[in-house]
Amino acid sequence: MLGAWAFLFFLFKIASLASLTSMFFVPVFFYFWAGEYFLLAIIIFGLSLVRHRVNIERLVRGEEKPIKIFTKGTGKKDES
Repeated sequence: MLGAWAFLFFLFKIASLASLTSMFFVPVFFYFWAGEYFLLAIIIFGLSLVRHRVNIERLVRGEEKPIKIFTKGTGKKDES
C-alpha cells in the first residue's frame, strides 16, 4: 500500500488523492492475502470514505491543490 501511495503522490502531487486511492487497495490486498479479514477491510474502507467525504468533494471539484516539492528556487518571493 505504501508503494501505491508513493507512486500516486509523485504522479499527482496530491496527498489526499494518493491516500484515498491507496485505501481502495486495502480490501484488495486482504481479499488475496488475508481473506478472513476482507469484510473488516471493506468496513474500514467504507468508514474512511464517509469520514473524508468533504475532502472527496474538494477533489471532485478540483479545489485540492497539489503539494509543491522538488521545485527549483529558494521559495522566497521576488521583491522587485
